[in-house]
Amino acid sequence: MKLFVPPARIGLCYPVRGIERFVRVLGLNTAKRMLVASEDFNGSELLSLGYLTHLSEQHDVNAKGLALAQRMMGYAPLAMKAMKSLCNQSVNGIEDLENAYRTAASCNSSDDLKEGLAAMQDKRTPNFHGC
Repeated sequence: MKLFVPPARIGLCYPVRGIERFVRVLGLNTAKRMLVASEDFNGSELLSLGYLTHLSEQHDVNAKGLALAQRMMGYAPLAMKAMKSLCNQSVNGIEDLENAYRTAASCNSSDDLKEGLAAMQDKRTPNFHGC
């Protein structure tokens, strides 16, 4: 795998919101390497920089994706939704901390948490219902 971001090579400025996202996700220096220097990066480099979350051989992609999806299907949906939302909000700084705390508290007082703790104690798979 090889990736480069071509706008600087052809005289185009990358879209402003895209630049913001590159800087937010990868940091200023890596964003500049990608956008301004238009460096070539291989898969291993992209993984170590945080541009990729996983790297698989082409023949393993479907199996690894399915395994990840199946594993996550067994997790508590209320907690997953809350944490995904809070992670996304955190990128720009959580503006409504009161709501963020309420979101976390709703998970921490949920039936799903009780089920998860009981399942762990009983050494069984939890049966979550999203409440």
